[in-house]
Amino acid sequence: MRYNKRESRVFMPTSHDIRQACEKIQARWSERERRKRAGWIEGGHWMPPLVETDALLDDISRATDSQPY
Repeated sequence: MRYNKRESRVFMPTSHDIRQACEKIQARWSERERRKRAGWIEGGHWMPPLVETDALLDDISRATDSQPY
């Protein structure tokens, strides 16, 4: 958001403006930078995220337990 002093208005970019700015920035990225920002580890390969199922099941159990108020 930018304040325009001459017109005393706040500049609110549209989604199109934001998309164009992002594309302009990303056009300067190297392939290495692009892979890094996508979560790739150099020298490795992509692996799905690990989920601790025990902790997840505990969270679900606590969330669904009916507790008297």
